[in-house]
Amino acid sequence: MHILLVGLNHKTAPLEVRERLAFPKEQMEAALPSLLESLGEAAILSTCNRTEVYGVTEDPDGAGRQVMNFLESHSGSPSGTVSPYL
Repeated sequence: MHILLVGLNHKTAPLEVRERLAFPKEQMEAALPSLLESLGEAAILSTCNRTEVYGVTEDPDGAGRQVMNFLESHSGSPSGTVSPYL
């Protein structure tokens, strides 16, 4: 098993990207089930300066791509536009 972390913060992404990837408290519970489809266990940490997804997986490369897709989908961004900041 591997621990996976995919995220961004105030040093890696501009404010507009961080705002698109933020998870308001109201959305957190609804977001977790879709994230658990690609990770055995998962947690989302979202503050004003960072968004991070932690997970446990046996396939860190595949799960990392799925988490990036999950974050892009959540943000409503076109594919590939968020990944440079993660």
